[in-house]
Amino acid sequence: MKSRSLQNRAVLIGALLLVAGGIAAAVVFVGRDSGKPLAKEHSGKVVDVSKVPKSVKLSSEAATIVKRFIATNVVREHLADGYKLVGPDLKEGMTLKEWLTGNIPVVPYPAEVIDKIPIQVIYSYPKEAVLRVFLLPKRGKTIRGGTFWLKLERVGKGTKAHWLVNGWTPYAATLVPNNRTS
Repeated sequence: MKSRSLQNRAVLIGALLLVAGGIAAAVVFVGRDSGKPLAKEHSGKVVDVSKVPKSVKLSSEAATIVKRFIATNVVREHLADGYKLVGPDLKEGMTLKEWLTGNIPVVPYPAEVIDKIPIQVIYSYPKEAVLRVFLLPKRGKTIRGGTFWLKLERVGKGTKAHWLVNGWTPYAATLVPNNRTS
């Protein structure tokens, strides 16, 4: 009985070694390149596009757009005016008629409970800015405050250049466990 079991194990181990050998051979032979370059070499000048634009102070025009965006789209009042403040990424292809329904891709917050709206500039470049917006409720209100990322983009050229809100995302901090046992 023991010899039969030993034979079965030997056959199983042999089969496993054969499969492993086949995989190793496939990796060695198939994984080899033919010595040919994988991509055609580019003869042009290397252009570094990774440079970060120079930071600038957030313009008063951009700050005004943020305030108007909150006073219209976030609190769901005067949505026709709010529609003009939003860029294509945030509009998601919605028409003005669809926007006026109030079922829009902007997380709302009730106007009647807003006390303060502190804003932290994360970065501000000539054509783009990202802000962290804090919507703080009045004292005694049961609703919690909200924190959001707001992205501004400057579009158009010359005298037609203007700022649009092109992102409004709830800010969610990641909770990290402290590894303490209690």
